[in-house]
Amino acid sequence: MNRAQYRHGLKQARLRRRPMRAIAVALIAAGGLLLAACGSGSSTSSAAASSTSGLKSAYTGPSISSSALASMIFKATYDHVSPSSLPANLVETLRVAGAEQLTSAQQTLIASCVKNMGCSTGGTGSLTVGILDPGPNVYLTLFDAEGVAQALAYKQIKSVKILDANYDLGTFLTDFRSFIALKPSILIVNNSYGASALPLFKQATAAGILTFAVAQGVPGGTPGKDFTSVVYNDECALWTGAAQAAVDTTTSGSKVAALLTGPAGGTYSSESWPCIKKVLAASGWTVGYTGYTSYTPQGEITAANAMLSSGKNISAVFYESGPDNIIKAYLSAGKTPPNFYSAGGVSQSTYALWKKEQGTVHQFNVYVASLQPWEYRVAVTAGVDKIVAGTPIQAEDIFPRVTLPIQQTLGFADTSVPASTAMTSLLPATALNSLFG
Repeated sequence: MNRAQYRHGLKQARLRRRPMRAIAVALIAAGGLLLAACGSGSSTSSAAASSTSGLKSAYTGPSISSSALASMIFKATYDHVSPSSLPANLVETLRVAGAEQLTSAQQTLIASCVKNMGCSTGGTGSLTVGILDPGPNVYLTLFDAEGVAQALAYKQIKSVKILDANYDLGTFLTDFRSFIALKPSILIVNNSYGASALPLFKQATAAGILTFAVAQGVPGGTPGKDFTSVVYNDECALWTGAAQAAVDTTTSGSKVAALLTGPAGGTYSSESWPCIKKVLAASGWTVGYTGYTSYTPQGEITAANAMLSSGKNISAVFYESGPDNIIKAYLSAGKTPPNFYSAGGVSQSTYALWKKEQGTVHQFNVYVASLQPWEYRVAVTAGVDKIVAGTPIQAEDIFPRVTLPIQQTLGFADTSVPASTAMTSLLPATALNSLFG
């Protein structure tokens, strides 16, 4: 296949998948909730600035105060921690994101870039960024937008290209191969397909592409060898904390839990469920239901109905995506929702739903963690700093996340953005409205 034929095939693949992303964007506006060609040339700029993280930085924009950085850290992690206790790449990423002053034109460009599966950034350099998603949904739309925003902060980056796989393994692997052939400078891969993608991670790395496994790991793979870096949180630590919170706060009633995830055999459940079960079992809890939602509204409603009809008095639900559809199913059935532990996907609508029921007979509790949509940003920053400034890349950028009662995070509620906008975005409200409006 020659280059012209290959580009035509890639264009057709984009056209095939673009309507699905448009559907996801339309669902956001309607209040619906879904959940998870250039060489790698060097930058035209040789300047590298110092940063508060201690790393050599390719960023040459405005600075940020220490207090502003602390606010960014709490918004990003829901944890009040010192910058010195965090991975340096994360601190540098948040420094850049907090200092970046997006113009109105750039905020419009972010939305256009995501909706059109890529764009020229206006940068004067030669670097390119590729983003491979497992499928289109409101969360991944936000992840993409965060990645594009970070790319705009670096004049060394000239373009971003995005592909999503419509939740089809074959398409995901085909798209992965497409990116290997295109050889972007930085490749960000959100892998929902476990070890199936490992051979392609190895191929991309062998081809000289800085390849980041972001938001999910690669079972069987070795970070720093089979791929450049893994950028995500410690799933076991997060869910161990969530399970312990359930044990500590459930002082009466049943000790029965439900475990939900997206696709069967996915990376999230393989990492989180054993840790949850260990804590629960040690305190005499049982798992009364396990369900697979595919991260779709219908899948979540089906799981909720199955829990309601199971005859099990479920008191805690653990799910890495948003709780809205499940909570609504319980309320529609005239039942009080179980305590819900959501490690991601909590949206503005979740806050409104929780607030509406407080003080009623069906008031419920939600425990939340930061969605961390900024993880794509980390890959961009780490990759550019490596190429431009020679800054080493951490093989494992593992970030802290904690679970908090939703009432402790009400400061992030914002009625000026669409209700289904996921929380903890680092984008300004005007950019979110341009993206999802």
